[in-house]
Amino acid sequence: QDTIIYGLKGLSAYAHHAKELDYEDPAVNAFVHEALFYTLTNTNFNLEQNLLMALKVGEKTLKVLDMLDRAHMEILGIPSPVEVKQNEVKGKAILVTGHDYFALKMLLEQSEGKGVNIYTHSEMLPAHSYPELNKFKHLKGNVGGAWHDQRQVFEEFPGAILVTTNCIMPTTQDYSKRMYTYGPVGLDGVEKIKNNDFLITVSLGGGGEIVNANCKSPFWVAKRTVEIFEEIKKEETKARMIICVGPSFKYLDKLKKEVKRRKLKIKLISFEKNLPELFTLSSLIISTAGYNVCNEIVQARVPSVLVPLDRDSKEQYERAKFLKNVGVARVVDKDSKNIFKKEVKSALKNTKKMKKSFLKLNLGKIKRNKVVKELL
Repeated sequence: QDTIIYGLKGLSAYAHHAKELDYEDPAVNAFVHEALFYTLTNTNFNLEQNLLMALKVGEKTLKVLDMLDRAHMEILGIPSPVEVKQNEVKGKAILVTGHDYFALKMLLEQSEGKGVNIYTHSEMLPAHSYPELNKFKHLKGNVGGAWHDQRQVFEEFPGAILVTTNCIMPTTQDYSKRMYTYGPVGLDGVEKIKNNDFLITVSLGGGGEIVNANCKSPFWVAKRTVEIFEEIKKEETKARMIICVGPSFKYLDKLKKEVKRRKLKIKLISFEKNLPELFTLSSLIISTAGYNVCNEIVQARVPSVLVPLDRDSKEQYERAKFLKNVGVARVVDKDSKNIFKKEVKSALKNTKKMKKSFLKLNLGKIKRNKVVKELL
């Protein structure tokens, strides 16, 4: 059972890296639950069954490794042999240790053109072989060898140190003040990088065409979002996107083909039963302006870009206008790629200011009822 637990630790680490790249296997997740259950006190004393479970852990780990390898090659390119300079540190520098290539990619994107050189350490050395990482001119080389010599290496390194995964040792005071941890990694006295994710949730309401109310399909909203996603990534390199199309949406297959054609990492969901919870995890919401969704945006206190659908009653326009006037939303009132892009970019640049504007709503019980009344 101890072997099962040790195996699951490794499996979970690889699965975590794959999930950061939007690769996930629900069957593997379910297996982890089952295998952990085996190890509970007084659960299973059958030696043969435990041995079989340990072998299954190995099988699932290979499956996860294959999934992570595919994720790396699809996003970072096919690795090939390259020459890497060793222990030649120059200028302002950041050292990255661990084996989270996604963290390294984000750092390279955000530090490009800033006059800072990036170096890998230990297990991060193979990152140089991936074309999408090696293309950055400020990825200068590797420092140090095996993980166990890190204290001496880190003490001598003249810049900041980013720790992305395991194989880290307790620090000395000499370098702990210039060290930062990321993800699950943590060290006493070392600052942790937080809020590195920027989730954009796109909600299309029910997603259908309401003939009696003369309401057109919100397909164009999803289409415009997909069209400008690459430009969004230039503005906000940490951005990832989930599009919830609604149960009555007729064009899901068409949208999937467009996302695949453009090779975009956008998650498409037909129906999200926990949409309010997803909103609270988001940094920006792009949505139609139905009553329910506007109320959920107010409750979540997340900045939004609202696209009121043209209906006979015009109530979506009134809701969008109300939230725009408060300062918590931008509004796109017609199908124009340029206008859509302009308002989304404006929201991206002003999310902090828009978030503060929710204070104007003062969501106490009495005030909240008044706000809901206005939205109605």
